[in-house]
Amino acid sequence: MNILGVIPARRGSKGMPRKNVVDLMGKPLISYMIEAALKSQLISRLIVSTDCLEFARIAESCGAEVPFIRPKELAQDHISAIYVIQHALKYFDEKLFKPDYLVSLQPTSPLVSPKDIDRCLQLMIESNCDSCFTMKKIEEYHPTRMYGMDDNKVILKPYTSEAHLQRQEREPVYKLDGAVIVRKRILLERFNEQDLAFGEDRRGIVVPWYRAVDINEPLDLIIVESIMNRYNWLEDEIVL
Repeated sequence: MNILGVIPARRGSKGMPRKNVVDLMGKPLISYMIEAALKSQLISRLIVSTDCLEFARIAESCGAEVPFIRPKELAQDHISAIYVIQHALKYFDEKLFKPDYLVSLQPTSPLVSPKDIDRCLQLMIESNCDSCFTMKKIEEYHPTRMYGMDDNKVILKPYTSEAHLQRQEREPVYKLDGAVIVRKRILLERFNEQDLAFGEDRRGIVVPWYRAVDINEPLDLIIVESIMNRYNWLEDEIVL
C-alpha cells in the first residue's frame, strides 16, 4: 500500500508573513510537521508542495522531498488545498508511484505527533472508510452556548435550557482541526467542487486541544512556545 504525505506550504500569508517558516524555538515552523511525518510508521513518501524556492530548501534540509515547485495558479489565497493534493497525486501517478491514500498535513500545526498521524491511517486501513481526520473536542465554544446577534445587538437565538447544562451534561461535539486529513485517492479523482472530498464514510481521531493548536497569529506562537517549554506535548495527556 502506497501512502503519500503532502505538506502544503505556499509563500503568501496575509495574517503572518512567511508564516510557514517563522521561527519557533529556534527552528522553522514547518520542520515540526516534517519531523512528525517522517516518524510515521505508515507514510511511504513525504513531500512539501510549495511555490517558494526558499521554502523548498528549508523543507529539504529537514528531510522532506520537494519534487516540484507548485504552479503559481495553485498558490493563490482562494485555492483549496484539495487542488494542491490533486496536483501531487497526478505528478506521482505520472512517475509511476500511485498512492492509495493521500495525507494532507498542516504545516502550522507543530504539536501534532507521529502517533496522531498513524492513528488516522490505521483507522482508514482497518475500517476501509473514505476519509479520516484529527478532531478536537469543543468545550468552551459548545454550540448550545452560541448565539447570533443582529445590528441592533438583539440576540437572535432563542434561549434554551441546554445553555445552562453543566459541561459534563452537554452532548460532546468535535471540530475538524485540519492538522491531519487522510483521503482515499478515488475521492480526489472524483472531486466535483461540491464538497470537501471526504466521501460518505468519514471518521475522526480525537486529539488533545494542545496538539490541535493552529498557528495563525503571533499570540498562537506564544501559546505553543509556552507548551513546548513546560511539557512533553507528544505524550497522550498533559495536565495543564
